Amino acid sequence: MPAAKITKMADHHRKAIRAFGGDPDHPEVLAEYLKVANCWLRAKGTTTLHDDRLMSLALIHQRPDADKARAVPNGGAGLSPAEKLAAAKQPEGAL
Repeated sequence: MPAAKITKMADHHRKAIRAFGGDPDHPEVLAEYLKVANCWLRAKGTTTLHDDRLMSLALIHQRPDADKARAVPNGGAGLSPAEKLAAAKQPEGAL
């Protein structure tokens, strides 16, 4: 049995839980992750957790925006030059 104990969530596991709609920083998710990862380490000698296990961890506490689309307009680059020009030409009070 390995003597090591996992006390921190791996970055690639954190990214996977976030991708599945979970909040890896939530205390319940972190506690469950550490419990599962330490049990897996003791039983198998590895900390490799598969996507199905990470998905179930993500479902423990969903992010508040989990149901919203993750697509960002213009790929997150901000307004295009044409949109900036159109916004500058609009009068102050117009929508």
